[in-house]
Amino acid sequence: MKNQIPHYVAKDKLAEAFSVSLRTIDRWMTYGCPFRKIGGNGVGRNVRFVLEEVATWLSSLQKGGI
Repeated sequence: MKNQIPHYVAKDKLAEAFSVSLRTIDRWMTYGCPFRKIGGNGVGRNVRFVLEEVATWLSSLQKGGI
């Protein structure tokens, strides 16, 4: 089985994929939505998401897992 490199998306693309606002994504992040900080230290860091990880996280919320 091949190791697959995750496909990262920016916050705006995540919001578009789940039909929610950027504010909702910010709220999700405070509730534990999985994300990565990509880039250098401090100011230059960018937040990225893996769609499958977020979908799994949302599913666990709906099932009362978190």
